[in-house]
Amino acid sequence: MVRRLPMEKPKSYTLERVAAGVLACVVLAYVPVYLSLPLARDQGIFAWVAMVMRDGGLPFRDAWEVKGPLVYLLYVIPVGLFGSSSWGVRLVDLLFVLGGMGMLYGALRPRVAPPVALLGALLLFAYYTHDFWNAAQADGWASLMLLGCLVLLLADRGQRRPWVALLAGVLLGAMFLIKPPYALFCLLPPAYALASEPRAWRANVAFVATAALGVLAAIGLLVFVFWVRGGLEALLDIQLRWNVLVYQSLYSLPLGARLQELRFQLRVPSLLALHVLGLTGLGMHARSARRETVLLSTAWAVGLVSILIQGRFYPYHFFILYPALLIGMGLCLRAASEVLKEKPQALRALPRLGAVGLLVFGLHLPVRMMLMRTEDRVDYLSGRLGTEEYNATFTWGDYYYADIAALAQHVSETTAPEDTVLVYGLDAGINFLANRHSPTRFGFQYPLVIGTEEFKTRYRAEFLQALEAHPPQVIILSDHIDNPLYRATVPGLMRDFPALRDYIERGYTPDVQTPHYFVLRRGKREAVGTDNGG
Repeated sequence: MVRRLPMEKPKSYTLERVAAGVLACVVLAYVPVYLSLPLARDQGIFAWVAMVMRDGGLPFRDAWEVKGPLVYLLYVIPVGLFGSSSWGVRLVDLLFVLGGMGMLYGALRPRVAPPVALLGALLLFAYYTHDFWNAAQADGWASLMLLGCLVLLLADRGQRRPWVALLAGVLLGAMFLIKPPYALFCLLPPAYALASEPRAWRANVAFVATAALGVLAAIGLLVFVFWVRGGLEALLDIQLRWNVLVYQSLYSLPLGARLQELRFQLRVPSLLALHVLGLTGLGMHARSARRETVLLSTAWAVGLVSILIQGRFYPYHFFILYPALLIGMGLCLRAASEVLKEKPQALRALPRLGAVGLLVFGLHLPVRMMLMRTEDRVDYLSGRLGTEEYNATFTWGDYYYADIAALAQHVSETTAPEDTVLVYGLDAGINFLANRHSPTRFGFQYPLVIGTEEFKTRYRAEFLQALEAHPPQVIILSDHIDNPLYRATVPGLMRDFPALRDYIERGYTPDVQTPHYFVLRRGKREAVGTDNGG
């Protein structure tokens, strides 16, 4: 009997194995830290809307907000399961990211070696979660839906199966329900169909039509729910009127200024490195897989256009570019290993060394932020950092989490569950953390102080009527608002809205004060709001 000798495993992708191993250790160490991160301002608003929904309300009708309705439906999951806790939102967000990592690994694995596929999944985690402000955002969840759509189409391999088209359409419809500009991604099914077989027009039309049916089904189902529950008018009022006439006009930069801002953001090391690797990989992949390259390149280009249309350039707006670029990064690492495979070992390593070097350059900020947060968390748990000092590390512009956490605790300890609390500012997260409802559907001030006179007059009248009908036990005033949409202090707020000032002076008295907020409690009549902000 001939005895077979075991085959020696090829010693390839050593650099990728080491990089993936190091990054995996950082990710595993960061998971408990991520679960302990607080909610930023936007997440606090989303969670407040979800709290209203949990207790029987409806977005827009009972909680005024500007994002697409699906954002709040997703937030209902952690709020319904875990109540008024930051960690519940972070846990569900983490599960979404883990699902995205699995999808990305599944997309890369048939095309690259296992270490490279794992590295791509770990990079998604690092880029997505390293910053407390930008994770658990609407744009991040839309990017995970886009990733799911790309994975479906890549796995279809040009067959254009109806169920693939339908599921991809549902995901694209969900992206639209998160942010209307993401409707542009509906270009993906026709681009994929044409790249699969341009002349098979009947099969292509059927595929695109089925995808369109999925899009319409997702949108139609949600619209039907709002119509049945009596919230369709409020939905349309905010999404089709206020957003279009007011919110978009606030960022009406000329195209040249938007392109300049986009160019500035693309030079950020993390995005720059990902673009160099991702686009290089897509370019090299085009030689052997034109259909896949067309699909991924279209997703990247549409993402850029959607960012320009929105006219906003925060880090989370660029998450929509990650799916195509991370897949392209994996393809680049594979191509780098093949470029000089017939050359000596020393030369063969050069392309991979360059690619990994770019990754290190791009990961510098995300990994540094992850390590800093881990260090802060360890110091807090060991007692070297007090609660107030630890909370103060989560400050962003005019967002002061230390004050917010202290106020939420104060309110929850000094009011009854049935009491309402008015937060006049931008931090509806106080209502969420304290588990106290607002007396009106306006959990933050935007619609009351910006926009056309028609909107402000109508909304202010509704706001004051709600206050008279259900006086809040506590009113919290933001002392300093430094937001792109509205900048003000307490005296400015009072001068801008004299009817609210009169309402407060008639029935509220100062309670406590933090460095950035004033708290008033229902009681004896005493004037508040002086020239020094007190």
